[in-house]
Amino acid sequence: MIGILSLASCVSDDNDELTGNANEGGLINVNNLLISYVVGNQGPYNASISLYQGNVTTQSVDIYKRFVTSAGDATEDIYFKTLDITNTSTSEFSTEEFDFTYSELIEGLTLNGSPLPTNDAGLTIGDAFILSYRSNLTNGVVHNLPNNGSYTSKVAVGTRLAGTYTIQQGWYIHPSTAPGLAGDYSEAYERVIESVALQDEYTVYKSTTMGWGSAGGWDDPACNFFYFNVNNAPEADGSYLITIPEFYNGVEQTLWCSDPIADCIRTPGNLPDVSCSNYVILDDASGNENDVINISYGYIRSSGTRQFDEILVKQ
Repeated sequence: MIGILSLASCVSDDNDELTGNANEGGLINVNNLLISYVVGNQGPYNASISLYQGNVTTQSVDIYKRFVTSAGDATEDIYFKTLDITNTSTSEFSTEEFDFTYSELIEGLTLNGSPLPTNDAGLTIGDAFILSYRSNLTNGVVHNLPNNGSYTSKVAVGTRLAGTYTIQQGWYIHPSTAPGLAGDYSEAYERVIESVALQDEYTVYKSTTMGWGSAGGWDDPACNFFYFNVNNAPEADGSYLITIPEFYNGVEQTLWCSDPIADCIRTPGNLPDVSCSNYVILDDASGNENDVINISYGYIRSSGTRQFDEILVKQ
């Protein structure tokens, strides 16, 4: 569902992006958009891709890598490794897994003229390795996936809550339907949550999309994301309080690039029809860390607030 692209129906170059008609082959699904890297554990880590074999089959997929710091400095993209495709039958999917370690990730990468350190102790929250993909077809054509968030694997230094979540409950309430639902996107989409910064009293996270988070601009990476804080100390019941600050790094938080974000603590009057149960439950008992984020939010317009009520379960 996430990160699927297909080929253009008319190919004029030997190297172009995946768009258009899947019958030409090369369609790739990136199964791991976010992989949490834990400092001190240099791997191996695991990722996978799935691809659809069209009339022209894919024989291999090349993986490229780059390193990006939390401050925005980045290395060049360089070749990482090649996956040979095991299933080349037409009209079938093939899933290919691969492992990697920290030493493999840093090999050959240079930042500001220096190689990356062999000790990962200097990594900080927000640093990340970005893996991008290109498919090699049997007719000699090479297709690149776009080198951005929806079609890459981000190996990010983070904290426990960072990862990919299933939207177990996703309710959307429009002023014209309130208090009833205008949309129900439960169990239909995923949400990527990234670690941003660890403070004394709370940890900052980024919700990389909002609402549906797919199609129609809801997943616009320039506008439809927001930052929220999770308290480091638990409440009396063992949950961890979530707040959505009005400003992040001195900039007002907005959705759709201009609509102020509504928060249950700061602006409860703007969210009358959602649960406002903004808290995290850590799943320590099962050992699977299927942590749960309960979050209500919205964006404020003169015609009324668009409200969202979500329960996210970590995969």
